[in-house]
Amino acid sequence: MRWKSRLIRIGWLVILMWSIRIASAQVIWISGGLVDYHTNQPIAASWQWVDSTEHTLVKTTASASGFQGYVSAQVRLLRVDAAGYRPIRLPIHWNQSPTDSMRFRVMLPAVPVDKPTADQPYFQSEQKPLQLIEKTSIRRSVPANIYILDALTNQPVWAEVSLFFTHDHQKITYPVSKSVRTKLLSPDIVALEIRAAGYQTYLGNLVVNHSPADDVFSYEIRLNPMPTLLMTSALRGDTDDIMLKTIGTGKQSLAINTRTNWAIKPGKYQIRGGLQKVIDQGDTIDLKAGINTYEFDRKSSPVNRNTPQCDVLYFAQSSYEISTTARNQLDELITKMLREPDRTIQIIGHTDSVGNPELNLTLSEFRAKATRAYLIQRGIRPERIDVDAAGDQRPAFPNDSESSRSRNRRVDLCLN
Repeated sequence: MRWKSRLIRIGWLVILMWSIRIASAQVIWISGGLVDYHTNQPIAASWQWVDSTEHTLVKTTASASGFQGYVSAQVRLLRVDAAGYRPIRLPIHWNQSPTDSMRFRVMLPAVPVDKPTADQPYFQSEQKPLQLIEKTSIRRSVPANIYILDALTNQPVWAEVSLFFTHDHQKITYPVSKSVRTKLLSPDIVALEIRAAGYQTYLGNLVVNHSPADDVFSYEIRLNPMPTLLMTSALRGDTDDIMLKTIGTGKQSLAINTRTNWAIKPGKYQIRGGLQKVIDQGDTIDLKAGINTYEFDRKSSPVNRNTPQCDVLYFAQSSYEISTTARNQLDELITKMLREPDRTIQIIGHTDSVGNPELNLTLSEFRAKATRAYLIQRGIRPERIDVDAAGDQRPAFPNDSESSRSRNRRVDLCLN
């Protein structure tokens, strides 16, 4: 059966992460951060790593610089919370028993919460002190339709809807459906709990304060999909391209690249790829909603030192300042270059297509030179570094959206 790849632009995100072995067999080094799903800008968030007994093993306070530290191999759940964004709850699935310590990097997308609006559902985290002013002691029965939609695709979702009425402390749970027809009493505050397979639980409130009793009111509630993430453990450069093919049908065949968002659903896949083709075509992986891990067997296929190993640094618009995330990447690279003094590196600066091409060329040169200066300051000899600038002439992605343009504001680092 032939391998075939295709690009799909939707909201599931597959993240590839590389590892470097460290001494302890009980902990894993993880660094990463949270970015706005629409703007790709970093967000201050708190991170909690939880075991199977709901015990928090590691917890950090909110910081825009992201998470960085050791995490026990006993973790089974990741909780990420950021003000103004939907909470993230991701189960962690070890596809193989973690027998060695590994080093991962992860970036998660966040979707803004629904803000409190008159007669519209909103997240409970956004609830402010509220007093309903009743103009009359008579409560009105208000017919209402509640529609459940996917927050990214806007498609209907089959879900179980539970309503909690503040006035009489009554709870009603409706059978799984794509919409619910109910009656609300006005005025009242109704709490909502909505659960659907493959989606994160929605906990919200609805302030009911209607007047004409004969109107039928409609509400749309959008659920955040549970992403399927794949973390891979391999030497940098081994897994630049990975192919996944569905077992049995072979209908879904995806090429996964570290700089691309791809659609992927839970299920069993054949997996192969890497620059050195280190994965046997017969290897299988069972991906589940949440964070999945996979370790490549490199014993039979050592890394080819003649193949360039490339990484990417990203920059803010019109800036050549090296971010905290980029510094962490460079520090790892410096460690590798100091350990292997015969290797050289090529640094290529790039920009998006916005603005004057000549100014873009200058900006790309500044980005490359700033990166070079960082390496030299930390002990890398200048003669080991080659610098080039491409301006906006070599985009990695079409410059047709802000999300794509942000990925073109970059420096390519190729280790030879």
